[in-house]
Amino acid sequence: MDVVWTLATAVTLALACALLGSFLALRRTLLLGDALSHAVLPGVVLAFLWSGSRELLPMLLGAGAAALVATLLLELLQWRFRVHPDAALGAVLATFFAAGIFLLSRFAGQVDLDAECVLYGELAYVPLELVSVMGVEAPRGLWTSAVLLAGVGLFV
Repeated sequence: MDVVWTLATAVTLALACALLGSFLALRRTLLLGDALSHAVLPGVVLAFLWSGSRELLPMLLGAGAAALVATLLLELLQWRFRVHPDAALGAVLATFFAAGIFLLSRFAGQVDLDAECVLYGELAYVPLELVSVMGVEAPRGLWTSAVLLAGVGLFV
């Protein structure tokens, strides 16, 4: 059953990424997904340092806040300072990711919170934490990815 949970989570995440990726491709802003995925690292590290835990809600709030700041900075660079969009994306991606790596190595080096884990995750751990929602028991990762898919679907 563990393999089924892992595959279901992987498919749900793949669908969410495919929908969002298609949307970004149609808008001709594919690099935006890369920039934002790297920009969340300092938010995740700061959320961990502030909360002292690796629970989902603080990590999600930190990542969301960092992505929002990165988006606002991108808009500021592009429209206020007339920086070419690709240059602005590259600058924000590099700056935020470097800040995240610095914070991680300087303040959270003793914690199992590495950049690769934050960026890619680990599907093998999905079946380890089962949660019951409305009487249906499934892994927390599957519930989270299903909510994410629904949110992306509504957005697109």
